Amino acid sequence: MDMLTREVTQLTQDAADDRWPSWSPDGGQVVFVSDRSGNDDLYVMDASGENVVQLTTDAAMDRYPAWSPDGSRIAFAREDVNGSSLLLLDAACISDPDNCEDSLTPVTVNRYDLHPAWSPDGDRIAFAASDFPGLPWVIAVFDLESGTYSPLPGTGSSDHLPAWSPDGSQIGFSSSLEGAPDVWLMTDTGEVECQLTFNPANDVEVAWSPDGEYLVFASDRGEQGDFELYLIRADCNAPEGVPEADLIQLTDNDADDFNPDWLP
Repeated sequence: MDMLTREVTQLTQDAADDRWPSWSPDGGQVVFVSDRSGNDDLYVMDASGENVVQLTTDAAMDRYPAWSPDGSRIAFAREDVNGSSLLLLDAACISDPDNCEDSLTPVTVNRYDLHPAWSPDGDRIAFAASDFPGLPWVIAVFDLESGTYSPLPGTGSSDHLPAWSPDGSQIGFSSSLEGAPDVWLMTDTGEVECQLTFNPANDVEVAWSPDGEYLVFASDRGEQGDFELYLIRADCNAPEGVPEADLIQLTDNDADDFNPDWLP
């Protein structure tokens, strides 16, 4: 979607489910998830939708790719019967995709971790952390230099789907503290700053604008009950009593619109 004209351009057209796009830092490519080969794998394409290349071929489900700020690696979650581990793919393998599986390095293993998100400096990865499927998530931060991760305090409920602000000082996320997921903000050390949405619908999958002023997210709050994309100010100082006063609906159609990612 062009944010000035609201014109939407379709990039993929096939019978599969294509989702979870993540821009390369230079805006030239998009990594995404597709089940076009039978199960969820990672693919990459040019920003025009051309030159699609399959990157992963494992029998597990590969989901939630996130391109590192320097463009050298792609973090993602690989889910199988043993849980969901976070892995790093060496983006250099894109030119030789047959070797992409051999380029993988583990971040977390033998857990149920999802939704990796890079810090702007590329030194840390925030993710939804859980010991087992069905247990509440917390947002944790993995330090790539030390190889350790730390759970963040957050809301104390089920916090997930983190997204780092462009300046690295905040993390937007969804939390089920009030029942259905809402959009929240916390500091990069996990202190909750504010709740931004207060709707009984599901508000999920936040992504920051490059200037850090706005968040785009998916919600099924509309009359039809399908998911559309909405824009809200990343501002904890909104006037009291008028939550979501500046909310802008970006899409309006009969489909489910998910997984937004803002061009860097």
